[in-house]
Amino acid sequence: MQAVFNPSLARVRDMAGMKRWLLLVLLLTGGAAMASPGFRLLWDMETSSARIGLVHADGVTQWSENGPQAPWPAWAPKPAGAGFRVTVHYEPAPGHGETGMAELSLTTTAPAAQAAYARQLERAGWTVQPAYLVAQLPEIPPRNARFCFVQAIKDGKRLMFRAVEGDEGQDNLIWDFATEMRPVAGSKPGFC
Repeated sequence: MQAVFNPSLARVRDMAGMKRWLLLVLLLTGGAAMASPGFRLLWDMETSSARIGLVHADGVTQWSENGPQAPWPAWAPKPAGAGFRVTVHYEPAPGHGETGMAELSLTTTAPAAQAAYARQLERAGWTVQPAYLVAQLPEIPPRNARFCFVQAIKDGKRLMFRAVEGDEGQDNLIWDFATEMRPVAGSKPGFC
């Protein structure tokens, strides 16, 4: 009896062997990556939240939750109609206040979002101060961006909204506890 060589059958066996090899490589490298503390930290920061201690110059450690499942306070109104993703929450520590930040995805222009959020906060009883800043971005060739701010304060709680026209994707909302609103360096009062 003579064996018949079937090239298509040999390719199927070779491909099955390659798939098994690829699965083994993925399993080993994925397992190693998941066991790596650095990878787990980055994974948690993107998918849930990671607890991280920040040591300040005065030696105080301030703990934070970093990631989309970090807490956002119920008293801090989110801009209506904007996408919202919490990035960090810093717990209070001796000499360092509690604060947090979220990234925004705006569906309107920065000036329109600034005006809408200022109205939303005023209707909710906040004291509001809009401001803007035109700055040259450090790029080649240089170009301008307009930063539209809303600072608001109510009952010792402060919000700072920032929307950027000309450098999209840099919009955010910061909250903290404060008794005063300090103007953003170089900004001018008023709407964009």
